[in-house]
Amino acid sequence: MLMTVHGAAGAFIGERINSIPLTFIISFITHFLFDIIPHGDHDNVIAFKTEKKIKQVVGLIAVDAVLGLMFLSLYFSQVKNTGANIYPIIAGIFGGVLPDLLVGLYQMNKKYFFRFNFIHMRIHELIKFRIPLKVAFVLQILFIIIIWQFYKFQ
Repeated sequence: MLMTVHGAAGAFIGERINSIPLTFIISFITHFLFDIIPHGDHDNVIAFKTEKKIKQVVGLIAVDAVLGLMFLSLYFSQVKNTGANIYPIIAGIFGGVLPDLLVGLYQMNKKYFFRFNFIHMRIHELIKFRIPLKVAFVLQILFIIIIWQFYKFQ
């Protein structure tokens, strides 16, 4: 799933729970719940395992990074006027994206976070149903738009 989706969900959780540690933990766990849902990146998960199609994976990460930066810019430009406690929101975003960052660290050196990576990849495979990446990408963008409608500043 796009890290932008995980970050958006983490921001939503952070708005609702005014506790940094609790927001972080719930967002971290929510990441795995979202990853159970088929989201079109099965081939990318395999690419991570076999190091094939790495250009495709890097391209998707780049698109996700741009979307994430756009989301963060829009989000923080809106939330600053609400008086919301920003720290749980940041903890939620960080907790939501941390699992993917740890997988990225593992992929870079194959040394640290082996067990974490193994479990994370298995979670992606719990539901065997596959959807095309293009369809999943559109659905994830729609999901971000839906989450946006429930933020406090709306």
